[in-house]
Amino acid sequence: KWSDFDEDPNSISQTVLTECQRLGFNPKFPVSKLRHGSGAAVCAVLNFLCDCTLKKMEFTVKAPVYTMADFIEEAQVDEEAEIGDDIAEEQEVDNVSPYAAYSSTTDHDRTEQESEEKTIQGVVESSVDPAKWALELERVGPMLKLKNSALSSNEWRTHLDQSVKHESLVSDRFKAVRPILINVGTKLQQTVERIAAKESNINKDFEHLGTDFREKQKTLDAIQERYNYLSQSRSELTTELAKKAETVDRVKAKIKERNDKITDTSPLNGISSSLAQLRKEITSMELRIGVVSQTLLQRRAK
Repeated sequence: KWSDFDEDPNSISQTVLTECQRLGFNPKFPVSKLRHGSGAAVCAVLNFLCDCTLKKMEFTVKAPVYTMADFIEEAQVDEEAEIGDDIAEEQEVDNVSPYAAYSSTTDHDRTEQESEEKTIQGVVESSVDPAKWALELERVGPMLKLKNSALSSNEWRTHLDQSVKHESLVSDRFKAVRPILINVGTKLQQTVERIAAKESNINKDFEHLGTDFREKQKTLDAIQERYNYLSQSRSELTTELAKKAETVDRVKAKIKERNDKITDTSPLNGISSSLAQLRKEITSMELRIGVVSQTLLQRRAK
C-alpha cells in the first residue's frame, strides 16, 4: 500500500522507471501506469527485473525433458471394425501416440534422458529465504491473479480426451454411413460418365459451327489489329497536323505584323509635318534677316 511510504506515489513510480531505463529498459507506457501497482505495465517492469536478475546470476533455462509417465493413456479404439482398406490405413496412422509431438527425443535417446533426469532436476537450486519468499508472495500474489479463473492447466488434457472420444464416435458412425457414401459415389460416377458422353456427342454435332466460329474469330482479330494500327496512325497524323497548324499560325502572325509595318503611314505624316514646320521657320528666319539687313543699310546711309 502507498500509505506505508512517506514519499509521493508518483515520485516513487518515476524513480523506479528511471532506474529501469538506466538498466536498458525501454518503456512504452506512461509513469502513471505504475502507480496502480497492477496491470500490464507493472508486469513488464517485473519481467525486465527478473531477466536482469537471471542474467546477473548467469542462470540458464534448460529444455524440458518429457517422459512417457507424464502423459495419460490413450483411449482404446475398436481395431477389429471392418471399414475398408483406406480406413484401416488411417487407423494405423492414428495408432501413433499423439504425445510424440510433446517429446523432443526419440525412442533411442529416451533411455539416456531417463538416466540423466535426476541430474537435470538437481541443477536449479534456490538460495532465497522461504519466509521472505512467502511474505513477498502474499504481498504480490493478489495483484498477479488471472482475470479468467476458468482456465485450467489441464485444459489440453480435456481437449485430448474429447478428441479421442470424437474419433471413436466418428469411427462408429462411419460403419453405417460408408454404404451410403459408396452408393452416392457410384451414382455420381455414372452421372459423370453420362455427362461426358453427352458432351462428346454435342461436340461432334456442333464441330462445324466451332470451326466456323474459329475462322470468324481469326478474321475479327485481323480486323481488330488493322483497326488498332490505323488508330495509332491517325493519332500520330493528328499530332503532326496540330504542330503544322501551330507553325502556320506563327508564320501568319509574322506576315501580318510586317504588313502592318509596311502600310503604316504615320511616320511619313510625321516627316511631312516636320518639313512644313521647317519651311515656315525658314521663311520667318529669312524675313527677319531681311529686316535686320534693311535696318543696317539705313544706319550706314546716315
